[in-house]
Amino acid sequence: MRVLGLLVIGTVVAWGGDARRGGDLFKTEGCIQCHRVGGEGGTAGPDLGRRTSRGYTPAVMAAVMWNHAPAMWQAISGRGNTRPTLTPEQADDMFAFFYWARYFDDPGDAARGKQLFSSKHCSHCHGITASRRAGAPAVVKWGSL
Repeated sequence: MRVLGLLVIGTVVAWGGDARRGGDLFKTEGCIQCHRVGGEGGTAGPDLGRRTSRGYTPAVMAAVMWNHAPAMWQAISGRGNTRPTLTPEQADDMFAFFYWARYFDDPGDAARGKQLFSSKHCSHCHGITASRRAGAPAVVKWGSL
């Protein structure tokens, strides 16, 4: 139960974790044997990289994991593996990894985005592949994309 307690702490701490380290932990701690992220990993447990509703917060995820812990520990033992042990910093890294994997984001809606792009008049200045006005970069050049 120690690892889950640390994961709960990780949900409360300001998300100072490192997603890359969290991804490494996801593999080295054996989580990937049962869980998938980004099409990689096992299928015995839930896919932790799939998108879900915004109502599924890190606190809710920690609660679900806490309640699921006895079955998860039994499954880990049944596979002959040892339970993961994480420091609070590593728990932060894991949550940063789940966040990076878009576990807590709502999926985008391309049709709604296209409508907003037009209705907010973004398309007057920003073309998709070429700028329509000086100082207004084309969408393909936006760094955040």
